Amino acid sequence: MNPASPDNSQPKSLMRPLTELRRGDRAIVNQTQLDPEHVATLAAMGLCASCELTVCRASGRGSPCIVQIDATRLGLAPEVAQKILATVVTRPCDCPVDGGCARPKA
Repeated sequence: MNPASPDNSQPKSLMRPLTELRRGDRAIVNQTQLDPEHVATLAAMGLCASCELTVCRASGRGSPCIVQIDATRLGLAPEVAQKILATVVTRPCDCPVDGGCARPKA
């Protein structure tokens, strides 16, 4: 996740800051625009390039973005979450909870 050398394996149009993801989205981290010290700190907590995360709480109105990586949850300040770019791999179902799911079963 070196800010000077972005990962070009994903088209840039698919990469989004974590602040734009919704609760329940699963995503792969592509790159950050953070300084090396922040990158190292996040990597020590499990958030690094190519890791998969799930958004537990989306950022909004200054609230932290909470993500889960394996069994670890991290709270990220909106300013930090804005600088972490990821590609969504799955989105949560939009079906009403009591109405059942209209998505076809896999």
